[in-house]
Amino acid sequence: MPRVILRAEFHSRAGTCRVFGAASRGGVMTRRVLVSLGVALLCVSAAFAANTGRLAGQVLDNNGAALPGVTVQISSAQLIGGPQAAISGAEGEFAFNLLPPGAYTVEAVLPGFRPAAGELRVQVDTTATVTFRMVPETFASEIEVLAEVPVVDTSQVNARQVWDEDYLQKATVGTANRSYQSVLGQAAGVTGGSNPNVFGSTEGENAYLVDGMNTTDTVTGTWTTMFNMDSIEEMNFQTGGFEAEFGQATGGIVNLVTKSGGNEFSGSLDLRYRDQSMNENGDHFDKNAQDSSNEQYSGALGGPILRDKLWFFTSLQYILTMRDQPTWYFSREWEGWQGLAKLTWQVSDANRLVGKYSTTPAKIPGVNAGISYTESAKGTQEQNTDLWQFELNSVLSESWLLNVQAGTYSSTIEVFSTDAPDTVPAHYNESTLLWYNAYPGVTDSERPRDELRVNASFFEDDLLGSHEFKGGLEYTDMGFSDGYYYNGGGIFYDNDGNISSTWTPVDLNGDGFFNNYVEIKIPEETVKNPVETSGTLYTFFVQDSWRVHPNLTLKPGVRLDKTLMYNALDTEIANMERWQPRLGAAWDVTGNGRHVIRASAGRFMDPTTLNIASMASGVVTEIYAQYGTLEYFCNASRGNWCTVEDLPASLQALAFNWTDWEGTEYTLINNRSESTSEPSLTLDEAGLGQLKSPYSDQLILAYETQLAPQMALELTYVNKSGESLIDDTCMGNTWAYGQGEFPSFDDPSTWSTIENCQRYLVVNMPTWERTYEAGIVKLEARRSWGQMVASYTYAESKGNNETGPRWYHYPEGDFFPLNFFNTYGYLSDQRDHRVKLNGYFLLPYRFTIGYDGYWSSPGNLTIESTCAAFNGAYGRRSTADQAAALGIDPATLAYCDAALIGAGGVSGYNIFHTPRGSVETKGEWQLDLQVTKGFKVGGMELEGILTVYNLFSQEWDASFNSTAFRQATETDPETGRSTGLVYQDDDPSAPYYDEYYGADSSPVLMPIGAPTSYYQPRRYEIGVRLEF
Repeated sequence: MPRVILRAEFHSRAGTCRVFGAASRGGVMTRRVLVSLGVALLCVSAAFAANTGRLAGQVLDNNGAALPGVTVQISSAQLIGGPQAAISGAEGEFAFNLLPPGAYTVEAVLPGFRPAAGELRVQVDTTATVTFRMVPETFASEIEVLAEVPVVDTSQVNARQVWDEDYLQKATVGTANRSYQSVLGQAAGVTGGSNPNVFGSTEGENAYLVDGMNTTDTVTGTWTTMFNMDSIEEMNFQTGGFEAEFGQATGGIVNLVTKSGGNEFSGSLDLRYRDQSMNENGDHFDKNAQDSSNEQYSGALGGPILRDKLWFFTSLQYILTMRDQPTWYFSREWEGWQGLAKLTWQVSDANRLVGKYSTTPAKIPGVNAGISYTESAKGTQEQNTDLWQFELNSVLSESWLLNVQAGTYSSTIEVFSTDAPDTVPAHYNESTLLWYNAYPGVTDSERPRDELRVNASFFEDDLLGSHEFKGGLEYTDMGFSDGYYYNGGGIFYDNDGNISSTWTPVDLNGDGFFNNYVEIKIPEETVKNPVETSGTLYTFFVQDSWRVHPNLTLKPGVRLDKTLMYNALDTEIANMERWQPRLGAAWDVTGNGRHVIRASAGRFMDPTTLNIASMASGVVTEIYAQYGTLEYFCNASRGNWCTVEDLPASLQALAFNWTDWEGTEYTLINNRSESTSEPSLTLDEAGLGQLKSPYSDQLILAYETQLAPQMALELTYVNKSGESLIDDTCMGNTWAYGQGEFPSFDDPSTWSTIENCQRYLVVNMPTWERTYEAGIVKLEARRSWGQMVASYTYAESKGNNETGPRWYHYPEGDFFPLNFFNTYGYLSDQRDHRVKLNGYFLLPYRFTIGYDGYWSSPGNLTIESTCAAFNGAYGRRSTADQAAALGIDPATLAYCDAALIGAGGVSGYNIFHTPRGSVETKGEWQLDLQVTKGFKVGGMELEGILTVYNLFSQEWDASFNSTAFRQATETDPETGRSTGLVYQDDDPSAPYYDEYYGADSSPVLMPIGAPTSYYQPRRYEIGVRLEF
């Protein structure tokens, strides 16, 4: 039977696009021609949405002349609808747009010329390029047919790191790194943990996208969702210089692209396990003295419901971890599921619809595990994030594309007593320093987010070069419902009942405890009512990708973000907006993609979080009243005051009965204190000005060169500054909102006082700033032997504040001069030098070795203490000597002067005794390895997995003492629990004998810089993986 060619055509300014299918003897097998996403959507000039990329190229003859009319076909397992084709234009150019990320085969055919083919990978938000040099058939035996696939993106202007599916499976070493949050730390210029610091920004200034939808926590600015690594097709991490389409972050933007399935069924099963027996002992660790385990089981399945029409993908992961210490009364467990279900539907030739649902329920029994909570006070945390998302891609005309996304998620957190209902109150024993009977309180938090995004692209080829104009509107509605109340209606503070050889304590109430006093949150009728605040975010952007010359691309753009916030009374308390101009340029120096110079400059706004609205809620939510108990007076008087009638008249007048939620009645005495926490005010709310959004200005310069096929070296310079930073401060600090001059350290009359700090104001703090400057060298390879990403970063990160959206409520800007002294210097992410090495090697006999290594120079500490400790430091010789050794100026005691500030006003505040980050710690390095061995079992791939963490078993100092006047403690070697503070002694036989100090009870101090924790020695993990 002759072969039948099926053809569909779409004519664009770039030429004619065609897609081919075939019919054969066994029946008709068609490969769907998609005029929208397969042809028109892919053949118009240039476009990609947040979840897709672009493939573009040129066809030349053997003399370098353009070849029009060449049929160029692409195929990929990720491309719904089958292969797509385009006809090269007058300059030999062709383009395919809105392509899902993945590996593609590109073929070029023209009658009279020898066919050419090449393979390349399309990444999200990038343009993969290929150049074909075709030769006439008459010269086929003399001239090689070339398909040039440069590794360097000639139109990229941002700083980024992209990890594909192969890398995420083979280079993520063990379950400790088998999450997208852990992978982020591998990027150059990125430090910290799962919520990283990106180019000097704080952990709450990133944006976390899932298939283009923003899932960032509305309150903390951190991540909310978790995903099985087998569900991720690609991770795109923009670390700076992003185009106007992207924003709502001054740090980085993470975009996870989830898998969609395909025309063939495929799936995986991955099982990992480790426990305490798989740990090695070390100088600071005894594996038999603690317990831990980690189980992670995941599976994924995808395939067709209707071939080339409707695909599905689903994944499920279960994680169970446990940790226990000999000093804890119970273990801490984490049990959670991560599920994903996704459908991709080719609705019509011009429309593709994607729907997705994910959920991440988790339960954490023993969330409060530690040395202070007994078994009866055990707490449990339950949390979940449900995400619904829909995306539509449509072709409106030959020159117009439309992308619409709508989604909603709700993140919930509940914390409660594990074994007791909320009617049972907690008890804290002030003698034993332990909690009993119940977890102290109940937390009930919900953080919903609804989002709608509409983007349109317009293509123009004949306006001083080619253009892709793109504009969009975004609407986000955010909420925060925050509830907290005491179990049982109050917290009891107890003691031992003054027990002695002559007195047996009396339990008047029969609750099993000797109560001193109780703290009650009032009014009791409303304590369970949550405080609900909200916010709205509007975004507009417009940008252009202007190909001025085949070798030069300019990307101008502008973005407007506007944040509105509302308190619990539904009153607008903040209206922050900022225009953000962006400009990028990419110059392909030699015109072959081997040497590219890029530059970008722009302004980037932090939209902040509902942490501000929660602080300025507009309602008094925290009124705490403390009442003495009749039981206390009974035991303190040795049985003389055990009834109300026994009390002195002054106390009888203050006595009343109170019943807790469990039904137990207590006689209380209103002889203690009542505290009210007034909500903060924003500048807008107080009528003192307008709160402005924080922002960063960035300049990024880079040069990237292709060293070899699929190997590139990149040199980058980053200069970044953070301005208009937000913090809360005493309302009496009028200089903080432009009324009066900034205070002086030398003039006490300008200093803050407790009388002027009865309420707090959210402001753009004067003098607050952060700066970051770095030089980065990155080598990246994707070769037949594996993948490698290596980087070296030299950086300087400085500033005087790093609270960020997550910690606005921290007391860093309350009092002057206390909170402004020595605050400028190196920030916590500062290390002069960092080297990272990650990737995997493919070895013979189906072995694979994944590696994760790093080295960094010393970090930095700030020596600090509480004002209370500083005020008492000169009264004892050991602390006075330490103050002198550290060069602490006694005159700075005035900054902690309780008489000036107000009695006890700043006793719990910290003071910096050295400039921020001026004390160096130690450098460190580590290498983790993972070895897998593959076996072919039928049509499936079976792998055995062995992971080795900390291969060289380096027990580096992980944290250091930076607290001055910190008293050492003695530890019971049997239990590991503290047995008390340590003092000097003049008895030569005493453990802490010191002839110099004598018997003045001077404390033994922990040295500054002394290690307080260590990295764990070598640990192992095993696993097995099945793919089909």
